[in-house]
Amino acid sequence: MNREELKALGLTDEQIDKVMASHGKTLNDVKAKADKLMVLRVKLMITSNRLPIVTNSLLILVIR
Repeated sequence: MNREELKALGLTDEQIDKVMASHGKTLNDVKAKADKLMVLRVKLMITSNRLPIVTNSLLILVIR
């Protein structure tokens, strides 16, 4: 919702400011979590791409 919609619902400017501040904090928290998940996703992709190399290296060591 935007300020105009909240105003149309009868909220005061002070109430709207509080709603907007709370929403902004929630949004920033969600964005931070999404950023962390993206980093973990990239790390997982890198790790999964290396897994066959590590597995092959371990097999070579075991065979020797």
